[in-house]
Amino acid sequence: MPTIPLYSPTEDLDASHHVRAPGGFEWWHFDAEDSTSSTRVVVDVYDGHLFDRAYWKACKKYAKSPTRNPPPIPKQFPAAELMVFRGDRVVSLGTQSLADVMALGNDGSVLLNIGDANVSAELHFEPVAKVAGRWLLHSDHHWFLPAAGYDIRGTVTIDGKPTSFAGKGYHDHYFGLSPVIATVDDWFHGRLLLNDGILAFKQLSLVDGGQAAIRLVHATGKGVRNLEITQAGMTRQNGTPWRVGYPLEVTMSDTFKLSRPRVLEANRWSAYLTYEATFNGEEGVAFCRFVCPRRLR
Repeated sequence: MPTIPLYSPTEDLDASHHVRAPGGFEWWHFDAEDSTSSTRVVVDVYDGHLFDRAYWKACKKYAKSPTRNPPPIPKQFPAAELMVFRGDRVVSLGTQSLADVMALGNDGSVLLNIGDANVSAELHFEPVAKVAGRWLLHSDHHWFLPAAGYDIRGTVTIDGKPTSFAGKGYHDHYFGLSPVIATVDDWFHGRLLLNDGILAFKQLSLVDGGQAAIRLVHATGKGVRNLEITQAGMTRQNGTPWRVGYPLEVTMSDTFKLSRPRVLEANRWSAYLTYEATFNGEEGVAFCRFVCPRRLR
């Protein structure tokens, strides 16, 4: 009997893997900040929303009785989400249509166009320097880093009023062949924009009590370096109205530390935060997200 491939391999770090595995996913993340207008924009594009409870329930139903239920596959649960932070205000929008949201250029650039008449973003991500970062986060969950930061220009609209946007930002890409909600309790990730590139990290706490390898990487125009985790430590607190236990302080090495978190937005299963950060003596503001997939079970 012929078998159906669970995904299509590709050497392009941003290209779709056309994941067909039940419970699988593909996720393109973008964030941008314009310090002159105090505006921050986050766009997430999902082919198979890994944090969608409906997708998870369909996976459980299929696993319980695979002969009676069709396998849930990523293309049945697409999503694109926009979040705009301006000052103390947060505006968000979600859609299940991926048409025309993301256009990938041959030069590594990305054009995003998402929103409606009230809130929208049309942003062009131009890579500062292309790199080739590839890592296995956990089991069959993969993380790709295509560039060491981006120059970003475009337009952001709030309340129907467009304003120009010019700033810096970050983009990465994931895909996996199994449900994240089934195996991951907490997913903490973030990035720090540096003078010479970016610092990015991922930390996953697993259902079985173990912990997947923490990834800490430094990307510059010279390439990508995996940094050694020498002092991994984290203090936790329940600080949001939803009691999401985000980290209060984080240490991953003697040269990288996060402290003094500020919650930008939270719901019952995740929180967006900024931290005061230091890396090799350079100070900055790290933009992070703490996700609790366990709360979606």
